[in-house]
Amino acid sequence: MNQKTTIVLVLVGIAAIFLALLVFSAPDTQTKIGDPVTPTEMEAEPMTEESEVDEAPTMPQGKIDVRVACESALMYTSFTDGAAADAYVQDCIDGKHPEVIERYISDMGVDGAII
Repeated sequence: MNQKTTIVLVLVGIAAIFLALLVFSAPDTQTKIGDPVTPTEMEAEPMTEESEVDEAPTMPQGKIDVRVACESALMYTSFTDGAAADAYVQDCIDGKHPEVIERYISDMGVDGAII
């Protein structure tokens, strides 16, 4: 054997040992349905008051944001350009399109009297 062959064999051997260590020492991260979860497998999520505040309420709080309701109308209304859409939203906010507010309330799935 010459010197180049010896060097190549040593490098291949080192690479094989390295790969074997990676494969056999890696923790099993795949869990199956029904397998119990140990505390070390669960990710810890810090409990803060901010995370509770950031969540959107699921029930209406008695008021709606008229701007949000008017901007939601852009999803089902078509306009020729952005300026026309902006004008429509402003008119809606000014109260010129009450049907948009009514549709927004009905799409929320609640009785309008609640709001």
